[in-house]
Amino acid sequence: MRILQLIKTLNIGGVEKSTIKYSNILSSAIEFIGICSFSGHYDYSNLISKNINIFHLPRPNNRKIADIIKNLFFIINILKKYNITVIHYHHRIFLPVIYFIILFFPSVKIVYSHHCFFNDFVNKFLIADKFIAISDSTKNDVLKYKRVQVEIIKHGIVMLPFRLPAKERDTFNIGYIGRFTKEKRIIELIKAFQLIYRRDQRFRLILRGEGTLYNEINLSIAESGLQDFILVDSSKDQEADIYSGIDLLVMLSDNIEGFGLTIIEAMMFSVPVIATDIPVFKEIIINQFNGLLVNNNPEDIVNAVISLFQNDQLYLKIAKNGYQTAINDFRIETTIEKLIGLYASL
Repeated sequence: MRILQLIKTLNIGGVEKSTIKYSNILSSAIEFIGICSFSGHYDYSNLISKNINIFHLPRPNNRKIADIIKNLFFIINILKKYNITVIHYHHRIFLPVIYFIILFFPSVKIVYSHHCFFNDFVNKFLIADKFIAISDSTKNDVLKYKRVQVEIIKHGIVMLPFRLPAKERDTFNIGYIGRFTKEKRIIELIKAFQLIYRRDQRFRLILRGEGTLYNEINLSIAESGLQDFILVDSSKDQEADIYSGIDLLVMLSDNIEGFGLTIIEAMMFSVPVIATDIPVFKEIIINQFNGLLVNNNPEDIVNAVISLFQNDQLYLKIAKNGYQTAINDFRIETTIEKLIGLYASL
Protein backbone atom coordinates (compact mmCIF):
# COMPACT_ATOMS: atom_id res chain seq x y z
CA MET A 1 0.00 0.00 0.00
CA ARG A 2 1.14 3.50 -0.85
CA ILE A 3 -0.91 5.96 1.20
CA LEU A 4 -1.16 9.75 1.08
CA GLN A 5 -2.82 11.46 4.07
CA LEU A 6 -4.51 14.82 3.40
CA ILE A 7 -4.88 17.09 6.43
CA LYS A 8 -5.67 20.79 6.71
CA THR A 9 -2.54 21.99 8.50
CA LEU A 10 0.32 20.91 10.71
CA ASN A 11 -0.94 23.23 13.43
CA ILE A 12 -1.65 21.91 16.91
CA GLY A 13 -4.83 19.86 17.11
CA GLY A 14 -6.20 16.37 17.60
CA VAL A 15 -6.45 15.56 13.88
CA GLU A 16 -2.86 16.57 13.26
CA LYS A 17 -1.40 14.85 16.33
CA SER A 18 -3.26 11.61 15.71
CA THR A 19 -2.45 11.51 11.98
CA ILE A 20 1.24 11.97 12.68
CA LYS A 21 1.35 9.42 15.51
CA TYR A 22 -0.49 6.77 13.51
CA SER A 23 1.59 7.47 10.40
CA ASN A 24 4.82 7.05 12.40
CA ILE A 25 3.71 3.55 13.40
CA LEU A 26 2.16 2.66 10.04
CA SER A 27 5.34 3.68 8.19
CA SER A 28 7.04 0.48 9.39
CA ALA A 29 4.20 -1.70 8.10
CA ILE A 30 3.23 0.10 4.87
CA GLU A 31 5.34 0.53 1.73
CA PHE A 32 4.91 4.31 1.51
CA ILE A 33 3.15 6.95 3.53
CA GLY A 34 3.06 10.69 2.99
CA ILE A 35 1.30 13.60 4.71
CA CYS A 36 0.12 16.53 2.60
CA SER A 37 -1.16 19.73 4.22
CA PHE A 38 -1.44 23.46 3.91
CA SER A 39 1.61 24.94 5.59
CA GLY A 40 1.00 25.34 9.31
CA HIS A 41 2.70 27.79 11.63
CA TYR A 42 3.03 25.00 14.19
CA ASP A 43 5.05 22.32 12.47
CA TYR A 44 5.43 18.86 14.00
CA SER A 45 8.43 18.05 11.81
CA ASN A 46 10.52 17.07 14.84
CA LEU A 47 7.93 14.40 15.72
CA ILE A 48 7.57 12.91 12.24
CA SER A 49 9.44 9.74 11.27
CA LYS A 50 12.07 10.10 8.57
CA ASN A 51 10.21 7.33 6.72
CA ILE A 52 7.30 9.72 6.08
CA ASN A 53 7.25 12.23 3.25
CA ILE A 54 5.85 15.67 4.10
CA PHE A 55 4.29 17.80 1.36
CA HIS A 56 3.14 21.40 1.84
CA LEU A 57 0.51 22.59 -0.60
CA PRO A 58 1.76 25.64 -2.55
CA ARG A 59 -1.36 27.79 -2.17
CA PRO A 60 -3.29 28.86 0.95
CA ASN A 61 -6.53 27.31 2.15
CA ASN A 62 -9.20 29.45 0.50
CA ARG A 63 -11.97 29.27 -2.10
CA LYS A 64 -10.11 30.99 -4.94
CA ILE A 65 -10.40 28.84 -8.06
CA ALA A 66 -6.81 29.52 -9.16
CA ASP A 67 -5.44 28.36 -5.78
CA ILE A 68 -7.65 25.25 -5.72
CA ILE A 69 -6.43 24.30 -9.22
CA LYS A 70 -2.78 24.83 -8.33
CA ASN A 71 -3.12 22.68 -5.21
CA LEU A 72 -4.99 20.04 -7.20
CA PHE A 73 -2.17 19.69 -9.71
CA PHE A 74 0.36 19.58 -6.87
CA ILE A 75 -1.47 16.56 -5.40
CA ILE A 76 -1.80 14.94 -8.83
CA ASN A 77 1.98 15.19 -9.25
CA ILE A 78 2.42 13.40 -5.92
CA LEU A 79 0.02 10.66 -7.04
CA LYS A 80 1.98 10.08 -10.23
CA LYS A 81 5.50 10.42 -8.83
CA TYR A 82 4.94 8.11 -5.85
CA ASN A 83 2.36 5.79 -7.41
CA ILE A 84 -0.15 6.44 -4.61
CA THR A 85 -2.78 3.70 -4.23
CA VAL A 86 -4.81 5.12 -1.31
CA ILE A 87 -5.75 8.68 -0.39
CA HIS A 88 -6.97 9.16 3.18
CA TYR A 89 -8.46 12.63 3.64
CA HIS A 90 -9.41 14.11 7.00
CA HIS A 91 -11.10 17.41 6.10
CA ARG A 92 -14.02 18.30 3.87
CA ILE A 93 -12.04 21.13 2.25
CA PHE A 94 -10.42 18.47 0.07
CA LEU A 95 -13.72 17.40 -1.54
CA PRO A 96 -13.09 19.19 -4.89
CA VAL A 97 -9.72 17.40 -5.14
CA ILE A 98 -11.26 14.05 -4.17
CA TYR A 99 -14.01 14.30 -6.82
CA PHE A 100 -11.41 15.06 -9.48
CA ILE A 101 -9.24 12.12 -8.43
CA ILE A 102 -12.20 9.73 -8.43
CA LEU A 103 -13.06 10.87 -11.96
CA PHE A 104 -9.58 10.76 -13.50
CA PHE A 105 -7.73 8.27 -11.25
CA PRO A 106 -10.40 5.62 -10.59
CA SER A 107 -7.86 3.03 -9.43
CA VAL A 108 -6.91 5.17 -6.40
CA LYS A 109 -8.94 4.14 -3.36
CA ILE A 110 -10.38 6.82 -1.10
CA VAL A 111 -10.72 6.76 2.70
CA TYR A 112 -12.37 9.56 4.65
CA SER A 113 -12.19 10.19 8.43
CA HIS A 114 -14.95 12.32 9.99
CA HIS A 115 -13.44 14.16 12.96
CA CYS A 116 -16.03 16.79 13.88
CA PHE A 117 -19.76 17.17 14.43
CA PHE A 118 -20.87 19.49 11.61
CA ASN A 119 -24.60 18.76 11.18
CA ASP A 120 -24.79 20.58 7.83
CA PHE A 121 -25.61 19.88 4.19
CA VAL A 122 -21.92 19.59 3.14
CA ASN A 123 -21.97 16.09 4.64
CA LYS A 124 -24.21 15.07 1.72
CA PHE A 125 -21.24 15.46 -0.63
CA LEU A 126 -18.82 13.27 1.35
CA ILE A 127 -17.48 10.49 -0.84
CA ALA A 128 -15.12 7.57 -0.19
CA ASP A 129 -14.63 3.84 -0.60
CA LYS A 130 -14.39 3.58 3.18
CA PHE A 131 -15.74 5.94 5.83
CA ILE A 132 -14.24 6.24 9.31
CA ALA A 133 -15.76 8.01 12.31
CA ILE A 134 -13.81 8.62 15.51
CA SER A 135 -16.86 8.43 17.79
CA ASP A 136 -20.53 7.49 17.83
CA SER A 137 -21.37 11.20 17.58
CA THR A 138 -19.36 11.73 14.40
CA LYS A 139 -20.74 8.50 12.91
CA ASN A 140 -24.30 9.73 13.49
CA ASP A 141 -23.36 13.06 11.90
CA VAL A 142 -22.41 11.24 8.69
CA LEU A 143 -25.40 8.89 8.71
CA LYS A 144 -27.83 11.78 9.09
CA TYR A 145 -26.95 12.78 5.51
CA LYS A 146 -25.42 9.66 3.90
CA ARG A 147 -26.56 6.05 3.60
CA VAL A 148 -23.13 4.49 3.86
CA GLN A 149 -21.26 2.05 6.05
CA VAL A 150 -19.17 3.87 8.63
CA GLU A 151 -16.55 2.14 10.77
CA ILE A 152 -15.77 3.63 14.15
CA ILE A 153 -12.02 3.74 14.82
CA LYS A 154 -11.46 5.66 18.03
CA HIS A 155 -8.27 7.50 18.79
CA GLY A 156 -5.62 5.51 20.60
CA ILE A 157 -2.68 6.57 22.75
CA VAL A 158 0.53 4.99 23.96
CA MET A 159 0.11 3.26 27.32
CA LEU A 160 2.15 4.44 30.31
CA PRO A 161 2.50 3.16 33.89
CA PHE A 162 0.06 4.66 36.38
CA ARG A 163 1.49 7.43 38.51
CA LEU A 164 -0.12 8.86 41.60
CA PRO A 165 -1.16 12.48 41.07
CA ALA A 166 1.19 14.72 42.98
CA LYS A 167 -0.89 17.72 44.16
CA GLU A 168 2.23 18.79 46.03
CA ARG A 169 2.72 22.18 44.39
CA ASP A 170 2.17 25.45 46.18
CA THR A 171 -0.36 26.18 43.46
CA PHE A 172 -3.22 24.17 41.92
CA ASN A 173 -2.81 24.38 38.16
CA ILE A 174 -5.90 24.21 35.96
CA GLY A 175 -5.00 23.38 32.36
CA TYR A 176 -6.43 23.70 28.88
CA ILE A 177 -4.57 22.03 25.99
CA GLY A 178 -5.56 22.39 22.35
CA ARG A 179 -6.39 24.84 19.59
CA PHE A 180 -7.33 28.41 20.43
CA THR A 181 -10.62 28.57 18.54
CA LYS A 182 -14.11 29.80 19.37
CA GLU A 183 -15.75 26.38 19.76
CA LYS A 184 -13.27 25.50 22.54
CA ARG A 185 -14.83 28.25 24.71
CA ILE A 186 -11.54 29.41 26.20
CA ILE A 187 -12.85 32.92 26.89
CA GLU A 188 -15.58 31.34 29.01
CA LEU A 189 -12.90 29.37 30.89
CA ILE A 190 -11.02 32.59 31.63
CA LYS A 191 -14.22 34.17 32.98
CA ALA A 192 -14.87 31.12 35.17
CA PHE A 193 -11.28 31.25 36.41
CA GLN A 194 -11.83 34.78 37.70
CA LEU A 195 -14.51 33.39 40.03
CA ILE A 196 -12.34 30.40 40.96
CA TYR A 197 -9.39 32.64 41.84
CA ARG A 198 -11.58 34.70 44.15
CA ARG A 199 -12.33 31.53 46.11
CA ASP A 200 -8.67 30.63 46.59
CA GLN A 201 -5.53 32.47 45.44
CA ARG A 202 -3.57 29.23 45.02
CA PHE A 203 -5.25 28.56 41.67
CA ARG A 204 -3.44 29.13 38.39
CA LEU A 205 -4.68 28.74 34.79
CA ILE A 206 -2.38 27.38 32.08
CA LEU A 207 -3.54 27.66 28.45
CA ARG A 208 -1.38 25.63 26.08
CA GLY A 209 -1.84 25.90 22.34
CA GLU A 210 -2.30 28.48 19.61
CA GLY A 211 -4.82 29.47 16.99
CA THR A 212 -7.05 32.21 15.62
CA LEU A 213 -8.27 33.29 19.07
CA TYR A 214 -4.76 33.96 20.42
CA ASN A 215 -5.03 37.78 20.51
CA GLU A 216 -8.58 37.74 21.87
CA ILE A 217 -7.49 35.38 24.66
CA ASN A 218 -4.64 37.68 25.68
CA LEU A 219 -7.00 40.67 25.63
CA SER A 220 -9.47 38.81 27.85
CA ILE A 221 -6.67 37.97 30.30
CA ALA A 222 -5.58 41.61 30.41
CA GLU A 223 -9.15 42.72 31.08
CA SER A 224 -9.42 40.20 33.93
CA GLY A 225 -6.44 41.75 35.72
CA LEU A 226 -5.05 38.26 36.40
CA GLN A 227 -2.08 38.33 34.03
CA ASP A 228 0.22 37.10 36.79
CA PHE A 229 -1.93 34.02 37.40
CA ILE A 230 -2.83 32.95 33.84
CA LEU A 231 -0.10 31.56 31.57
CA VAL A 232 -0.48 31.33 27.79
CA ASP A 233 2.08 28.93 26.38
CA SER A 234 2.55 27.85 22.76
CA SER A 235 5.83 25.98 23.29
CA LYS A 236 6.18 22.52 21.76
CA ASP A 237 7.00 20.47 24.86
CA GLN A 238 6.60 16.72 25.08
CA GLU A 239 3.28 15.40 26.39
CA ALA A 240 4.83 14.19 29.64
CA ASP A 241 6.10 17.70 30.41
CA ILE A 242 2.76 19.28 29.46
CA TYR A 243 0.59 17.06 31.65
CA SER A 244 3.01 16.97 34.58
CA GLY A 245 2.57 20.74 34.81
CA ILE A 246 -1.18 20.66 35.48
CA ASP A 247 -3.35 19.22 38.25
CA LEU A 248 -6.61 19.31 36.33
CA LEU A 249 -7.72 19.49 32.68
CA VAL A 250 -10.81 21.54 31.83
CA MET A 251 -12.43 21.19 28.38
CA LEU A 252 -15.48 23.37 27.73
CA SER A 253 -15.96 22.62 24.01
CA ASP A 254 -19.34 23.02 22.36
CA ASN A 255 -21.16 20.42 20.26
CA ILE A 256 -18.89 20.65 17.21
CA GLU A 257 -16.27 18.60 19.09
CA GLY A 258 -15.76 15.19 17.49
CA PHE A 259 -13.79 13.33 20.14
CA GLY A 260 -11.53 14.87 22.79
CA LEU A 261 -8.02 13.50 22.35
CA THR A 262 -6.61 15.62 25.16
CA ILE A 263 -9.12 14.05 27.55
CA ILE A 264 -7.74 10.54 27.09
CA GLU A 265 -4.18 11.88 27.12
CA ALA A 266 -4.86 13.53 30.48
CA MET A 267 -6.40 10.30 31.78
CA MET A 268 -3.26 8.40 30.76
CA PHE A 269 -1.17 10.85 32.81
CA SER A 270 -3.56 10.49 35.81
CA VAL A 271 -4.80 14.07 35.47
CA PRO A 272 -8.51 14.38 36.39
CA VAL A 273 -10.78 15.91 33.73
CA ILE A 274 -13.73 18.31 33.85
CA ALA A 275 -15.61 18.55 30.54
CA THR A 276 -18.86 19.89 29.20
CA ASP A 277 -21.87 17.61 29.21
CA ILE A 278 -22.04 17.02 25.45
CA PRO A 279 -22.66 13.68 23.68
CA VAL A 280 -19.12 13.04 22.49
CA PHE A 281 -17.56 13.63 25.92
CA LYS A 282 -20.18 11.37 27.50
CA GLU A 283 -18.79 8.57 25.31
CA ILE A 284 -15.59 8.83 27.36
CA ILE A 285 -16.59 10.23 30.75
CA ILE A 286 -18.95 8.74 33.30
CA ASN A 287 -19.80 11.61 35.63
CA GLN A 288 -18.32 11.35 39.13
CA PHE A 289 -16.54 8.10 38.14
CA ASN A 290 -13.70 8.90 35.72
CA GLY A 291 -14.33 12.63 35.31
CA LEU A 292 -16.79 15.42 35.97
CA LEU A 293 -19.37 16.61 33.42
CA VAL A 294 -20.65 20.16 33.76
CA ASN A 295 -23.13 22.47 32.12
CA ASN A 296 -21.48 25.34 30.30
CA ASN A 297 -22.13 27.98 32.93
CA PRO A 298 -19.66 29.59 35.37
CA GLU A 299 -21.32 28.27 38.53
CA ASP A 300 -21.10 24.62 37.46
CA ILE A 301 -17.49 25.00 36.35
CA VAL A 302 -16.44 26.72 39.59
CA ASN A 303 -18.18 24.13 41.77
CA ALA A 304 -16.59 21.23 39.88
CA VAL A 305 -13.08 22.68 40.17
CA ILE A 306 -13.49 23.46 43.87
CA SER A 307 -14.84 19.96 44.59
CA LEU A 308 -11.73 18.32 43.10
CA PHE A 309 -9.45 20.83 44.81
CA GLN A 310 -10.93 20.22 48.25
CA ASN A 311 -11.81 16.51 48.09
CA ASP A 312 -8.64 14.42 47.84
CA GLN A 313 -10.62 11.18 47.85
CA LEU A 314 -12.70 12.23 44.84
CA TYR A 315 -9.60 13.58 43.08
CA LEU A 316 -7.72 10.28 43.45
CA LYS A 317 -10.76 8.19 42.50
CA ILE A 318 -11.24 10.09 39.25
CA ALA A 319 -7.51 9.98 38.46
CA LYS A 320 -7.39 6.18 38.91
CA ASN A 321 -10.61 5.47 37.04
CA GLY A 322 -9.64 7.82 34.22
CA TYR A 323 -6.35 5.99 33.81
CA GLN A 324 -8.20 2.66 33.71
CA THR A 325 -10.53 4.02 31.03
CA ALA A 326 -7.57 5.03 28.89
CA ILE A 327 -5.81 1.67 29.06
CA ASN A 328 -9.01 -0.35 28.61
CA ASP A 329 -10.60 1.57 25.72
CA PHE A 330 -8.01 3.66 23.92
CA ARG A 331 -4.90 1.61 23.20
CA ILE A 332 -3.02 2.81 20.14
CA GLU A 333 -2.31 -0.79 19.13
CA THR A 334 -6.05 -1.36 18.64
CA THR A 335 -6.37 1.77 16.51
CA ILE A 336 -3.43 0.78 14.28
CA GLU A 337 -4.72 -2.78 13.88
CA LYS A 338 -8.11 -1.47 12.73
CA LEU A 339 -6.55 1.02 10.32
CA ILE A 340 -4.34 -1.63 8.70
CA GLY A 341 -7.34 -3.95 8.40
CA LEU A 342 -9.40 -1.21 6.75
CA TYR A 343 -6.65 -0.32 4.26
CA ALA A 344 -6.13 -4.00 3.44
CA SER A 345 -9.84 -4.43 2.68
CA LEU A 346 -9.83 -1.81 -0.11
